Formats: sequence, C-alpha cells, structure tokens
Amino acid sequence: MTAKEQQTHDLEGLRPVQLGTLNTWQSIKEEAIRRIRSGEWAAGSIIPTEAELAREIGCARATVNRALTALARDGLLERRRRVGTRVVGGAESERHLRSTLRSDVEASGASYHVTLIDTNMVTPPTEIAKALHLGQDDQKMLQVHQRHEADSDTICCSTVYIAIDRVPEFDEKLLGETEFFDWAERNLDDIQSRRHLFAAPIDSRSAKTLDAEAGEPAVIVERAAWRGGHPVALSRRIYHPDYRLSFSA
Repeated sequence: MTAKEQQTHDLEGLRPVQLGTLNTWQSIKEEAIRRIRSGEWAAGSIIPTEAELAREIGCARATVNRALTALARDGLLERRRRVGTRVVGGAESERHLRSTLRSDVEASGASYHVTLIDTNMVTPPTEIAKALHLGQDDQKMLQVHQRHEADSDTICCSTVYIAIDRVPEFDEKLLGETEFFDWAERNLDDIQSRRHLFAAPIDSRSAKTLDAEAGEPAVIVERAAWRGGHPVALSRRIYHPDYRLSFSA
C-alpha cells in the first residue's frame, strides 16, 4: 500500500486488515464498510456473493451473511433474491429520504414550526458512534437540540448529530427554521438513510422541553444517514406522550 493510500485509510478510522484476521462477523462488517468508503465497492454496484467473499476471506459463509445482513439493516446495502447485494446509492438507487417532519405535519393540515434550543460541537456518545459505525479517527459532530410544533402544540423534540464536514452545502443558520432531514430531502440526492422506531422513558431534559413527566414512556423515531458509506447524521425525535404518530399504509 502506498503512503497516500495508508493516509486515506487512517483518516477514515478503518484501516485495512489482513484477510486471515477476519474471523468474526463484526470484523467482516468493518472490512465491508472500509471497501464502501474507499470506493472499492462503488455506490450502486453489485458486490461479490457470500460464497465468493467467504472463499476470499477464508471464513464460513454464515459469518459473511450475518455481516452483510447487519449492513443491509443499517441501510448501507440492499439485498435482493436472485439479484444480489448492492451498495445503496448511485443513479439506480431509490430515494430513501421520502418524508420529513415538516411534510408530515403539513399533510395533516397544520402549520409546522421549529425552535432551535442550542447547538454544540461534541464527541458523539458511544451509542451514537456505534449506530453510525464511526471509526476511531472520526472527529466531533454538531449536536443540535430543537423543539417541533404543529400549529401551537409541541409534538416532539429532537437531538441531531451532524458530521458537518460531510455536508459542506449545509448552512447551520438554517437550523432556526428547519430540521436537518427536511433540508436534506430537498437538497441531497446521494445519501442513504434508515429509520428505527422504539419506545423509551423520557429523559429529564426532553421532559422539560415537551412539558411532560420525566420517565413517562414515549415513542422515539431514530433516523441515520450516510453519504458514500460515511456517516452524515443521526436524529432522535422524542414525541409528546399525547401525540398520535401516524403512518401511511
């Protein structure tokens, strides 16, 4: 490997490894992320089959399957029977950012409003870093707290972590009038995202923003996005316990 290639990999926080050391599904997942980020597996391309990767790496096919399944669940890969596994992105990719909080609120006939509470440059918490597959050399992210309203009713508050260097087009001044994913829906065509929905107790800070009781169960929608395999942002919206979250069938 040339010095330039080594420097590039070091900056990504995911250094190349000897194939013989890839004996766990976690290490194979990390190697797959490295190949995506380096461009070895280009956006929109079909990657080698599980059997081919198992032979190349020297491990069980089931181990490869578990690693690729995890990356598909996170939105970096797309798997289809009789077609293969493709890196999400490129001209053939479906757009993953289909709806935003603003569009959902306005579709209900209400007016959407957002209030910026504060912003800080922080080292992402461990759980956020894990969700975004951050490497050991990834730098700090912009942490954003906002309150969201439908007409005059608070419906949720959000905490967003944004890798500003991955979205140089984004102007932080916009955070006083929109959420990051609302802007991304209208301005970016080359990012991939996935959502998780779960329930958890409301923390004290969010309870104050929502005018709710700390510890009360609430619906949380988590949305993460990548650009060329690199982490771009992760948002967690905590909805007010009285708000009815609806989805189209």
